[in-house]
Order: sequence, then C-alpha cells, then structure tokens
Amino acid sequence: MLGYDIDQEKVTLINRGECPFKDGDLAQSLAKYPITASTDPAIVAEANIVIVAVPTPVTGQNEPDLRPLASAVSSIVPHLRNGQTVVVESTINPGVMDEVVRPLIEERAGLTVHLAHCPERINPADPKWTVRNIPRVLGAYTAAGTDRAREFYESVIEAPIKIMASP
Repeated sequence: MLGYDIDQEKVTLINRGECPFKDGDLAQSLAKYPITASTDPAIVAEANIVIVAVPTPVTGQNEPDLRPLASAVSSIVPHLRNGQTVVVESTINPGVMDEVVRPLIEERAGLTVHLAHCPERINPADPKWTVRNIPRVLGAYTAAGTDRAREFYESVIEAPIKIMASP
C-alpha cells in the first residue's frame, strides 16, 4: 500500500509503522499492513486505486471549505494514469463531484480514470465503529468505476456497501 500526504511528520510516522493520530484499531492495522508514504504526489502513479481523503472544514459563514479537496485533487492529477480508479472519500455535499472534482480531473486532456465517491465514515478512536465495520455508500460515473471501487472496498472492509446510481 502507498500513501501520499503533504505533512512530512505524518509521512515519517506512517513509514515507521506508527499511526499519526490516536486510533488503536488503525494502529494495529498499520502495523499488520505497512504503508509506504511520501510527500511526493508522483507516488499515486504506482497505484491502481487512488483514495482522496481530506477534511472538509467549515468556513466562518458555515459553508464547506472545498480548498483542501481541490488542492489534493489538483496535486495528483498530473500523476494519474489512464485506467486508475480515483475514489473521493471526503464527506462532501451533492454536486461537488460534478462541480469541483470532475472538472479538475478533466483539465488533463486525454486522461481516462474511473471516478467514484464513497464518503468517509469514521469516528477516530471509536472502539465500536471502525473504518472496517461502518457501512458505506458508493457511487461512480460508470458501471466499471462502481465495480472497481466496490471490489476494492469489499477487499478491505467488513461492512455492507450500498451502491448508489451516481456519485
């Protein structure tokens, strides 16, 4: 497994096999399934499935701040290759995939990726509901994108996955 983050401290901890935040279940998983992490976005070129999971903070006007998402997607787009599956896990409101994410990816002419949305549902350090057992919803722009993302999630989580008609 590979990881990309702009925070060098998190990358260093992950490469040492340490969880960058308090979550016992995730710490055990990281020890069992090591991740090679980098601050270089070029690492995404090596992946078949690319997960974009960044926070969606709220502005002073109580609006979602989509800058972290737009920045993350923009940073990986030059390194994506045809055929990859890109899943946005950030919890975003309806329309953001169409209005923000998809246009950023389509700016790179000739790039064809399977784009999906599977909102992150985790409560860090919650011993009952972990990343592995929280049910998910998943939608993509194409049937192939849905299938590829579903197969990935079925291989890493133990919870039901509700397939949606679109992202």
